[in-house]
Amino acid sequence: MPELQAALKRIQQQSQSEWEAYQKREAERKQRALNQLREERWKAANLPPRHVKTIPNGPNAATEWWTAYHQANNIVKSRGTVALIGDRGVGKTQIAVELVRSRIILAEHHPWTCIYCRAAELFQEIRECYGQKATRREADVINRFVTPQLLIVDEAHDRAHSDFETRMLTLILDKRYAGLRPTVFIANATPDEFRQQIGESIYDRIVETGAIIHCIWPSYRVVARDARPKGE
Repeated sequence: MPELQAALKRIQQQSQSEWEAYQKREAERKQRALNQLREERWKAANLPPRHVKTIPNGPNAATEWWTAYHQANNIVKSRGTVALIGDRGVGKTQIAVELVRSRIILAEHHPWTCIYCRAAELFQEIRECYGQKATRREADVINRFVTPQLLIVDEAHDRAHSDFETRMLTLILDKRYAGLRPTVFIANATPDEFRQQIGESIYDRIVETGAIIHCIWPSYRVVARDARPKGE
C-alpha cells in the first residue's frame, strides 16, 4: 500500500511537471506568434522611416505634444476621426506614428492593421485603375484604404481639390465612419484653411466623432536648428 501511494504521488508529480512544461511551451509559442504578427503589421503600416525611431524631446515635448497625443489617442480608442493640423515641424506625423506604435508594438493582444499614406499617394493609386494597363479595380483600391483598423492620411492639404478627389476621399471616410474605423488626417493648415481644404462633409464627420487638434507650439526643426553650434 505505501508503495502504491508513492507510485501515485510520483505519477502526479510527473503529470504536474509535464503540464507546467506544456503551459510554458504554449505561452512561448503564443508570444512568438504575437511578436511575428506585430512585426508584420508594423512593416505593413508603411510608416515613414525618419519618424519610426524618433520621439520629440525638448522643453515643450512633455506638455503640448504629449497633450495632443493623448487627446488623439483617446479619439482613436473611441473609433473617431481626428485631424492634426498646424505648421510644419511641430511633430504631427510623429503623433500619428506613436498612435500606430501603441496599436501594434505596445498592444497586449490583437495588434491592429494600420496604413499610413500621403493624400497624393492615395489619389494616385485610384487614378492608376483607369489606364489601359490597369491591373486593379477602383473598388479594390478603395477597399485597401477602408479595411485597415486605423488609416492615417498625411499631407491632406496637398491635393487638387477636384470633384474626383473630394468624392473619393469622402467615400473612403464615409465607409470607415460606418465601420467604426478611426481615421487620422494630417495637414499643414490653420483651422479655417483645413475646413476649406477637406470639405464640409469630412469636416462634419471629424467634428461629430473626434476633434481638430491645432498644434500651435514652436517647430522642433527650428528649435533643433537654432541649437546647433555656429558653423554647422
